[in-house]
Amino acid sequence: MKVGQGDPKVIANLLEMLAAEYNLNLQYRMNAQTLKYIGLDKMVGKMKKFADRAHCFYNLITDRLLVLGAKPKVNVGAIGEYDSVTDLFKASLEAEQALCTLGIAGIQTAVAAGDECTAEKLRHIEERHEKQAAWAAQQINLIASLGESIYLSEFL
Repeated sequence: MKVGQGDPKVIANLLEMLAAEYNLNLQYRMNAQTLKYIGLDKMVGKMKKFADRAHCFYNLITDRLLVLGAKPKVNVGAIGEYDSVTDLFKASLEAEQALCTLGIAGIQTAVAAGDECTAEKLRHIEERHEKQAAWAAQQINLIASLGESIYLSEFL
């Protein structure tokens, strides 16, 4: 594959991932502000770290799109506000799982197109989203077993 001649299916998947990463970056930043507002300063750092990682992935995908000859463009989508920390984690888990699904599809599409460079970048991204999804699921399970008020008291 020559620079600037990317497979249209690979490009379409990368554009979808780009939008999802940008949305997740903004959502994690909103989550950090929400957690700060309710006094969960210990959790704010984790959300900012996740936002920074999503921003990094957004940049990686943008660079790859440019190499493939595509114009990076996104529709950010809605950023949510949640009534409880449990809802915030559930939404985070759902977003991370959606990015895992996109990543797996993107890897398969890139491999089928003979674009191993894109596939390798997506493997790296997808692996990190798997870890973040597992963390969100763990927090949801802890809240379910302890109750939200006891869970939150650990972070105040």
